[in-house]
Amino acid sequence: MYTTGLSKHKVKVADIVRTMISYVDNIDIKEHTKHVERKRKAIETHSSAEGSPVVAAVRSLVDKLRSEPSFYRTLVHDQSSEKTPICVSNNVIHRISLFTRSSEQYLFPESSENKNKHIINGNQLLEWWIGILDGIAVQRKWQCYVTIPGSDSESMKKYISKVNGSWTLGSIFDKNENSPAIYTIPLLPDDPKGRFLEHLVVEGRHKTVSTKDFWEELGFRQEFRIGNVVGILGCELSLDTKQGSNKLPKPVKRAQYRQVIKAIKRADFSDSEDVRSLVEREIPNLIGDVYEDVIGTQDTKHPKIEKRLAPVVNNITGLVKRKKQ
Repeated sequence: MYTTGLSKHKVKVADIVRTMISYVDNIDIKEHTKHVERKRKAIETHSSAEGSPVVAAVRSLVDKLRSEPSFYRTLVHDQSSEKTPICVSNNVIHRISLFTRSSEQYLFPESSENKNKHIINGNQLLEWWIGILDGIAVQRKWQCYVTIPGSDSESMKKYISKVNGSWTLGSIFDKNENSPAIYTIPLLPDDPKGRFLEHLVVEGRHKTVSTKDFWEELGFRQEFRIGNVVGILGCELSLDTKQGSNKLPKPVKRAQYRQVIKAIKRADFSDSEDVRSLVEREIPNLIGDVYEDVIGTQDTKHPKIEKRLAPVVNNITGLVKRKKQ
């Protein structure tokens, strides 16, 4: 309720978000993949097949079908005969990718109607996220990047002029600017970069547009030309997996996650009763009891604000009028 304006309590959401990111970043990757298994195909090796195991498997099936056509009816989608655990390297690259765009309401419908909701513009939102990531970057020694498609370098530099961590203009996906963007830019849900990649595929230019050209053209897209600052942030760190200490939270199936998102988008966040019903009943019914009690402390003391007296005005010309009592 704090980010929707339904609560009048003063809570530093930035501290909560920073703590959540730090927790996820410090999850033991090996713990995460411990119960994940990779299926290995039972491939019959063909004496004349060399190179790709896929080619060997296809040739083996062709020979089998030629000699015994009825074998086709016994084929199943997955012919796995055994499972092998996923081996995680002792060194992995942690990455965070953020897209900042200010809006009166995005995830919480009708929340903009709440008078207590604090709505900020694109400049403030970008600075807010940089401040959050910078606090973690200093502790974890991340390398961070910021880019504002369609903006010049001097304008972007002002956002990182007062940071304490290591920040650079650019993106975590710019390791090879001359490589086609389709091979370097990931497809993420509800992401303008991904939508532009799909647009390049439709136009048939996905094999010719380099990563460098991708960022330049992205700045001319409507989402970046609306008169509000839209930023793309990224942080990365090569980390020894042995350093991970936090346990993996209770997993939620993708289908359940989608149901929760739909439930949130159906709710009316200008109605406190509707939100309370969503949190206390609807979400637990969809994914079970996943809430955990978090106990903490917050300094509620505020510096004493001295009452400012009205300045004394010398009425030289007689134009100052006193307010009638």
